Amino acid sequence: MYDIELLKEKEIEAKTFYKNHFCSFFHTFDYANLVGNIRSADLAEHSDIESLRYGSGFYLIFSDYEFQNNPCRLIIDGLKVIYRGHGVRIKKRVESHLFNRQYNLNKDRTTYSDCMKLDGNSGINIDDKPYSRAKWRVIYHPMINSSKTMREQAEQAFDEVYTQPFASKL
Repeated sequence: MYDIELLKEKEIEAKTFYKNHFCSFFHTFDYANLVGNIRSADLAEHSDIESLRYGSGFYLIFSDYEFQNNPCRLIIDGLKVIYRGHGVRIKKRVESHLFNRQYNLNKDRTTYSDCMKLDGNSGINIDDKPYSRAKWRVIYHPMINSSKTMREQAEQAFDEVYTQPFASKL
């Protein structure tokens, strides 16, 4: 017979291990000097989304939109992290957040209905005003073969190190 209490204990241990691992990473990683397979892409129009990774990972959306109202402390080139997230298809996930209209025309077997929250919207279109006046960048961490639990703990660790970005709040 299986032991649910023991399994819950092991799950907590694993989550704690993952979160601590990512906290250590975020404390030492220099986002101004990307290394390894971590990449950055500036986004202004829908075609820019093609530069993003298709597979799984963790991503950060930077912007100068609502800069002063955002408690997150990670700022690069005058842009602050406005949202942090994860997914199995980063390109489609970011599209659902920032080019929501185009995403809804071609979901390509994804069902992202819970998107970045800005101005009462779930998902925005950065090629429309007022968002088109702001600058937008995505930095993404490929996490090939990662589990959802690992990526969720990366989110929690990011929040602990840098403070949760205001558009990530539910």
